[in-house]
Amino acid sequence: MDSKTQISQDIQAAMAASHLTPISSQTILANLNATTIPAQIGDQISKLESPMPVAVNLVIDSSGSLDGYEKIMVDAINDTADDFVKMLNKTGQEIYLQVMEFSDRGGPNLRVIVPFVHVQDYVPMTVQDYVAAGMTPLNEATFDGVTATSIFGASLFAYGATGVQEVTVIISDGIDNPSSMSKRARQKDEVRRFLKELNSKPHFVCAFVGIGDELTFRTEATELGILDGNILTVDKTKGGITKALKLVSSSVGSRSQSIHANQPVNSNNFFVTN
Repeated sequence: MDSKTQISQDIQAAMAASHLTPISSQTILANLNATTIPAQIGDQISKLESPMPVAVNLVIDSSGSLDGYEKIMVDAINDTADDFVKMLNKTGQEIYLQVMEFSDRGGPNLRVIVPFVHVQDYVPMTVQDYVAAGMTPLNEATFDGVTATSIFGASLFAYGATGVQEVTVIISDGIDNPSSMSKRARQKDEVRRFLKELNSKPHFVCAFVGIGDELTFRTEATELGILDGNILTVDKTKGGITKALKLVSSSVGSRSQSIHANQPVNSNNFFVTN
């Protein structure tokens, strides 16, 4: 059986158990491709250690406007992975981490830098892994990034992770602005309909970090269907970017604590800012 067939069966199983809605399942099944199917998914799924893992997918803007910020972004992502390892060592929380980048500089608009791996197996990124160039296919990156997380989560669920949590974090310093040469230009309403379905599930989070003007990014994220409590804006500085990634790790930690304390979680209010 090939991976696409197996993943299709996993998604159907997740839908049958109400982990996914019928509409979101059909949307995901229609979007199975080389970008959205996580690499080495079978190898990583077989390493499942608990019924309550967290799958975190960082979907990072790598458009030309972030030229000069490469080291800042890479260091902040590596620090986040370190925070997750500390969390694992302290609480035993099983975490899978993936890092993707998006721009239309050539090839697929959304690309995997680090495929989903246990955080203890994460190999730190370097500035050679993250190149800022091109324009910003934000709508496509959001849709496909969430799809990739949902596929991995469905496979974890089908493998026995009945309490799997799925967190996708989109980080961008620009609104949707793909070039006219982009192969796929998704519209906001496509993204919004997809997220509306997934937002009905408490194990699902799609969060957005806007690097720059608060009004611009809060409006953009809201129009994409991202819930208000999952939107964060920071200054386009080293301190702002570092703060954003630090809040991602602390918010995952807070969610993990709630799960292990049998407290309810939902798709909203992901960011813990106090």
